[in-house]
Amino acid sequence: MLDNSKSEDGAATSSHAGVAAAAFQATIAAVMAADNVDHWRCDTEDTEECDKITKLASRALQTLFLFSSVELGLDEEDVYTRAAWMKFCEELDWNECGLASCNIKFKTRNNAQGLGRERASPRPPKKVKVVAAPPATSVVATYLHTLHANGKLKNRSTKSRLQLRLTSSTDDAKFVQFVVSGATSMKKIGQLCTYLVGKSMNYEYHSQKGRNVAGSKFVLTRFAEHDQKKLWLTNKTTGKKAAKEGAEFVEDKAVKIVQVFQGLCTSGDSGIQYDSLDAKLMNETRGAVVFQLPSASSSSSSSVECTEYLLTAEGIFPNDCLCLDLQALPRLVTEGAFDVNAATPFGESLHMQNAFMLGDRKGPNFIVPRGTSQEHVQMMALRARSEALCNAHGRLLMGGFWNTSRVAKSSPP
Repeated sequence: MLDNSKSEDGAATSSHAGVAAAAFQATIAAVMAADNVDHWRCDTEDTEECDKITKLASRALQTLFLFSSVELGLDEEDVYTRAAWMKFCEELDWNECGLASCNIKFKTRNNAQGLGRERASPRPPKKVKVVAAPPATSVVATYLHTLHANGKLKNRSTKSRLQLRLTSSTDDAKFVQFVVSGATSMKKIGQLCTYLVGKSMNYEYHSQKGRNVAGSKFVLTRFAEHDQKKLWLTNKTTGKKAAKEGAEFVEDKAVKIVQVFQGLCTSGDSGIQYDSLDAKLMNETRGAVVFQLPSASSSSSSSVECTEYLLTAEGIFPNDCLCLDLQALPRLVTEGAFDVNAATPFGESLHMQNAFMLGDRKGPNFIVPRGTSQEHVQMMALRARSEALCNAHGRLLMGGFWNTSRVAKSSPP
């Protein structure tokens, strides 16, 4: 019936064909037996088992009919040809259980409807997905990607903190200093700046909470000899307007503050050591980083007027080198003498804003002599929370020791 012992020259067939022929014989024998003894494959009380058995038999036949007649050991001159076995499988009726799925299905596209894979039509070529060419990337966008490209972004962001200065573009005497984590996104920096200049009554320290003022953005400018390249850091809605203004757009929540100000203080009096000349220019060129807030009088029918503030970094310090700075971030700071009634140049209470930014978190504990009043402890907490890390030149002001060996953890320049 099934001849798989000899090839055309009488020699034994290959092991591959022999396995296929043996599997075909065993499968056909099992299907014929189940067809003759219906209770092997049909249980009216458990139709799921019927369906399972039928699918197993169908899958086996679908696979075996992939092979050629020679591989299956079929002799086309014998009565039991491939066509005969296909006819046998077509006439099987295993639907006694009433399930339409309980019928043998052995023909597939892959096995050319049972004729073998060599007769199957070639599959159409996959459609080539056309990908639009990426837009030209400006030097500013490339600069923002630098720390990520050289593998420094993770350590620089998670293991450093920055003291920043936000200054009114029209009055250099109006400024605030504040300390943030290196991992803070520019979206969160925008919320913080809005709060510190008194244009918002709320601030959420949680990274996933809070909203930015509609239309607010950071404008980064690279001043070249004959050209100025601008990039907006803002949300997607405002970013759609960037191209009309001749600027590029990057979403603010995707950029961390350390990607804008790239550098590190490598000692207590080193000042910021920059990663590149571009990083130095970004921080030391006036107007290179500007925060823009739409004026309240601006309307949708007229050109939007913005109030501008200049953002710079005064110091960027490795966390492990500041053993005594355990304050929760962000926080407002001042270099001047402690004043419980201190107010910012924008008319806000410094300590009230600090308390609001602290939220439900707790500050560090203090070790004090027995009998120290609670009021004195509170004054100590206010003083510590408002103490600046450094002066305007990046020279460390806080006490404690500086461990040079720990600088490496923050991936210095």
